[in-house]
Amino acid sequence: IGTAAPLLGMTGTVTGMIASFAGLAEAGSVGGSGGTVANGIAEAMITTAVGLIVALLAVIPQSVFNRWSDEIELEIEEANSEIVEFILTHH
Repeated sequence: IGTAAPLLGMTGTVTGMIASFAGLAEAGSVGGSGGTVANGIAEAMITTAVGLIVALLAVIPQSVFNRWSDEIELEIEEANSEIVEFILTHH
């Protein structure tokens, strides 16, 4: 989750910039071909936001899986220790 939090913050920043540039393009307040530039920048920001969302969707499950696998590894180590102890005491 620590890795995901900055990605979430960046996503909010990017979506805000998307709204700003889309508003500039719609209002045509940048003059001349500026509306086209604003549309292009908005499009670039959309792709960045999608990339960040995909990263979030990958990082969170990876973190959960890593925690789960660590717990299983610990259980296996504990079971192994118990088996070795049993063999040594009953040999």
